[in-house]
Amino acid sequence: MTASPSPAQGSQPLHASRAHSFNAAAAQYAANRPSYPPALLDAVEELSGRRLAGA
Repeated sequence: MTASPSPAQGSQPLHASRAHSFNAAAAQYAANRPSYPPALLDAVEELSGRRLAGA
């Protein structure tokens, strides 16, 4: 008699498929994500009294 696979073992291919699909979506998001407006960064520096360069 063989043991049937547990639900976690049976879902490995589905999990891997979903994980790889996230990589493509994350890459597309990173490529098209807008950056912060320079005026916002200037305001943060001014309000905090610290430079953001290198942070």
